[in-house]
Amino acid sequence: ASTAISAGTNSWDAGAHVHVEASSAAFIQVGEVADDMVWIKHTGKRFDSSTTDKLKADGTADATAVSVYTGAATAELELCQLLKGEAIVLPLVKAKLWIKSTATTGTAPAVEYAQFQ
Repeated sequence: ASTAISAGTNSWDAGAHVHVEASSAAFIQVGEVADDMVWIKHTGKRFDSSTTDKLKADGTADATAVSVYTGAATAELELCQLLKGEAIVLPLVKAKLWIKSTATTGTAPAVEYAQFQ
């Protein structure tokens, strides 16, 4: 049976999800070798680090595509792109998973993800 892994690892804090920003500044790791499953969703909304839920308070939409990459140590291969509202589930992960977009920090989409082990 799979269970969600610890709060510090997959951005869940006491049962409440905290969004991450998929910007052009850096690759964000969202999956690990040996995860039973990883779920990644482009929220279609703008990330905002100043709010509790990390979503822009005025509901600003964000249509910038989010790329999902895989690689042992770095993002070596682009697997797919997620458009606003799209999600992907990857079973039995064999390499690290990363996200990134072309948007600059502060104007990038918010992403939800969960790792299961």
